[in-house]
Formats: sequence, structure tokens, C-alpha cells
Amino acid sequence: MAASVVEQFKQYGEVRRGWLGAKTAVVTSEIAQSAGLGEKRGALLEAITPGAPAATADLKSGDIVLAIDDQPVKDNREFARRIGEFPPEAEVRLRVWRDRGERDVVVRLGQIPKRGASAPEGKGLKLNARLGAVPGGETGYRGSLGIFAQDVDGALAKALDLAEPAGALVLVITPGSAAQAAGLLPGDVILSVNARKMLSFKDVHHAIRELHPGSEVSLDVWRIGDGAEDFKRTLQARAESGDIPAITALAELHHTGGVVSKDLREAARLYLKAAEAGDAEAMKYLGGMYEEGSGVEKNVVEAARLYLKAAEAGDAEAMGLYGVKYLYGNGVPQSDAEAVKWLQRGAGDGDARSMRNLARMYDQGRGLGQRPRRSGAPDA
Repeated sequence: MAASVVEQFKQYGEVRRGWLGAKTAVVTSEIAQSAGLGEKRGALLEAITPGAPAATADLKSGDIVLAIDDQPVKDNREFARRIGEFPPEAEVRLRVWRDRGERDVVVRLGQIPKRGASAPEGKGLKLNARLGAVPGGETGYRGSLGIFAQDVDGALAKALDLAEPAGALVLVITPGSAAQAAGLLPGDVILSVNARKMLSFKDVHHAIRELHPGSEVSLDVWRIGDGAEDFKRTLQARAESGDIPAITALAELHHTGGVVSKDLREAARLYLKAAEAGDAEAMKYLGGMYEEGSGVEKNVVEAARLYLKAAEAGDAEAMGLYGVKYLYGNGVPQSDAEAVKWLQRGAGDGDARSMRNLARMYDQGRGLGQRPRRSGAPDA
């Protein structure tokens, strides 16, 4: 298994990820039935890059990868993530469905080819910042970096060549702030603070607020090219080439107005494009836009349909959102039983909002009847 992004920066000065050289797609129910697979699972190899490791190993367009080293593959998103976790030159055994039967194919992974000047490279940087101050804390002030940021989700991580969804994408730098003085730029991803791995913007916020004004902090940062313009150009170029994670990531940024201009109609258009290609996150976010009437005409029935599709594709948050639709009868008939079913699925897959809503239902005696709260149960 590959080392973490931060560890690779320290050892190599770059991220090294395994490369198969195959374009993948969602295995739909129709594809599974046509291939004689029985149920939709695995990752469809839609196209093989000539001369790539996939071609050398005699993988073929139309193959469906069911497992990597005997570990089942849920879908094409999981497949791409897990291949990227291996280092170049690693040997992996793929269980492939071809001609209505299984076979094992051993592949020696390569390294992702370098891109030309039209697509700037990502690079790891180490920046040092002297924190500013904001009101709060026992001393009256706490440390401040001076940024507004968002979490790095799966789509954004893939679009930016990060090995995992972690860190905080910088959207706005406050003029005159510690971040500006340290050389942080919009589009940078903060991966660690004082060598502590950051999983989210919340982690970064807490790590900085724990420190006193004037403290020196070390930041591990991932940057595409020379900052915001290269970040936008790279993301847009990949989206235009049909890269689904890049399309979803660009839609998210148009949705929030981070790094690129806020444009709700464009966000909805891009989400729809990615959703039609089977991207569960895009389905979920587009559902949210229909729920709010944001960038599209409000349609709670269409929101429910999209949440269901995303939930069926395995998105835990979408399961919870679909459960809430049944809880309030919003876009679907009110049904406590259906609400509990979907909230249980979301909670079982780790969605905290599903856990809280399920706990409220139990407290109110809805769905499965009144249940006493156990010690350590999620607090509403």
C-alpha cells in the first residue's frame, strides 16, 4: 500500500500513485444483466489505453473488475481509489468477469504519465506561517490563519490527483492575514498542520484555534501549478475532457462560489452531466438543488428521485436524506417504516445525520416503537 500523501511529499517530493491505464464506468443493472453478472457490482473497463499496464496484461474493454487481491470491488469509484493507493510497479491480481465467467489477471501497475504544459503538475509545498489573532479563548485571543475553506471530498481529491479525500481546499484568503504572508493561495489544499494530518476544514480550524497568536505553524500544502488560475484551468480542462470527478468538483465550486465564480445554473448543469454518467455525489448534490430550488426550479419529487439513485449507488448521506423525505412526507408518501429503513442504512454506513434522526424517531416512539436511549447513543 502506498504511503500517505504527506509521507510521500517528505520522501519523494511528489505523490506516486499506481496507474492501470483504463477508463472505467458504472456497472448499471442493464450492463450487469447483459453480461450475465446477475447484480450490479464491480467496475466496467470502458476503454484501455494502448501501451498502458492494462493493455500489457491483456485486459479488455468490456471486462468488469470484481475484486482486487481477493477484496471485492463495490463500484468504479472505489476501484479507481484503491488502484491509486498502490505504488507504481506494484503487482495486483484482478478478478475479472469476461464472457460470462470469472478469471484472474495479474497486472504490474505503472506510474501516472506526466502531463504537458497545458495541464500544470500538482506539487507538494511546505509553508510556514506566523498566526494572527481573533477574539476568544482564556487569554482573550486565539490563533488565526485568515482563510475560508471547504472539505476535500472524493470527487475533488481525484480531480486534483490526491490519493484520498482529506484536507481543506482554500477558497478565500483574507488580505493582510497570516495565510497571505505565508504564501497560501486560493486553490491550495492544506494537508497537515505541524505534521498533524488534517481530514477536513474543521480539523484545520481547530488546530489553528488551539494555538496562541504569534505561534509559528508548518503547513504541508498541495498546489496545482502556480495557484488559483492554474487550478481553475486544470479543473476546467479535465471537466471538458469528460473526467467525471472533475465535472463534479467543478460543479461543487460553482455551487459554493469558491475559487471559480458562483453560478448556480452552471453548477446544476454540471451536476446533471456527472449524474447521468452515474456519479452518486453529483446525484445527491443535484437533489439538494432541486430541494431548495437553487439553480433549478424547485421540485421535491425530483429531489427524492435523485436521493434514491444516489442511495442505491451506496452514498450513505443520500440514504439519510432519502429517509428524511419519508419522515416528513416531502416528495414521497409519509412513512415512518420507510424512514427508519433508510436512516438505518445511512447510520449503518456511518452517516452521522442519519444516526441523529434515527435517535429522534426512537425517542418519539416512531417507526419501530419507543426505544430507551442507551449509554453512548448518538445525541440529537
